[in-house]
Amino acid sequence: MKASSYNFFYEKDDGYLAYNSRSNALAVITKSDFEKYDDYVKFGKQIEDEELVKSLKEGFFLIDDNVDELKILRFEMYRDRMDENTLTLTIAPTSNCNFRCIYCYEKESIRNKSMTKEIEDAIVNFIEQLKDDISSLSIAWYGGEPLMRFDIIERLSKKIIRLCKENDIKYFSSIVTNGYLLNEEMAKKIKDCNISKIQITIDGPQEIHDKRRILANGDGTFEKILNNIIKYKRILPPIDLRINVDKTNVDQIKELYNILKDNDLLEIINPYLGHVKSSNGCYKDEKCISVEDYSKITFDFQELIKRNIYTFYPIRRTSLCGADSLYSFVIDSDGELYKCWDDIGIKEKSAGNILNGTYVNMVNVNYMTLDATQNEKCRTCKYLPICMGGCPVHFAEQDNCTYFKYNFDKYLRKVAEELENK
Repeated sequence: MKASSYNFFYEKDDGYLAYNSRSNALAVITKSDFEKYDDYVKFGKQIEDEELVKSLKEGFFLIDDNVDELKILRFEMYRDRMDENTLTLTIAPTSNCNFRCIYCYEKESIRNKSMTKEIEDAIVNFIEQLKDDISSLSIAWYGGEPLMRFDIIERLSKKIIRLCKENDIKYFSSIVTNGYLLNEEMAKKIKDCNISKIQITIDGPQEIHDKRRILANGDGTFEKILNNIIKYKRILPPIDLRINVDKTNVDQIKELYNILKDNDLLEIINPYLGHVKSSNGCYKDEKCISVEDYSKITFDFQELIKRNIYTFYPIRRTSLCGADSLYSFVIDSDGELYKCWDDIGIKEKSAGNILNGTYVNMVNVNYMTLDATQNEKCRTCKYLPICMGGCPVHFAEQDNCTYFKYNFDKYLRKVAEELENK
């Protein structure tokens, strides 16, 4: 037996907190049992307690000598990247937007262009051709601002839902919207389209938000969005409220929290912090916060809003997102297919077009072949199983590690404390 390369031990009053990032196992180990483990790892002294050995092996804290953990991670990564059971589509019915957000990575590709009927039919045909391979379909309605062409979403939803029912395919859909155009009729139609989650962004109290998320004519949007959420919160599906943070608004997060609380929204919505990055050179780097600062701010925010303890728990990763998954595509209003939201509208990064019919070959191999287990920095990192190199688009960047890497013991201790209290 040997120690896993992915063990973490943090001392606590009554022993040690033990975590393994490959198994994602969390445990408390007594000081005497930790000493037995430590003596075995450092000096080869045999552990006589068979139950202790069994527990350590179950959590992957101890593994067989012939186990190559990097090879296992590599195998699991490529296995899940090539999964053909789930088709994931991000669909932008229009490239137009009523907003001009200061950090938008699509600001150079905003135009008054929407999907044609030909492209709508091609999307349905796309799913039709893969229906015998997939068991589930997930669609995210995106933009531009998708509510500007909600008629397209309605038409496509009806056809796709019918196709899924006829072929016993599980269907899930969500929508990312700025929320400005919401009204009662549209809120009801969102439910009718089987959209089960909605993301809306508010970036702070009014004086902050209205400097960042403005209409095309420069007017503010805070009051309208907040009132829409308040008015239609009982009609709309669950709302993920994104708060994009950078150096210019990070000090106003608590103020926004109080506004949400005063309007009885915290029981209805799920607020979380988004990390503003300078994707495609859309924003000034000096305004962005580091991953380390984002980690601390996120931890404090999760404590503030009393999030479920499991939001503090790291996620075991294999494939990262749609960018490095075979059956995942972003489809823009021209029918161009991309592997990442950040790339939408950048034609040289297109993996093909929905109209040309060669679907499965439309893969951007640059993302699909990235391998953190072969990367000099990543392959020796204990956080690798919960990071796997981070965002494929920003893989080569210095500051692309998982935010769990910073304040990691605080995240784990929080979960352990809550579990022990229960």
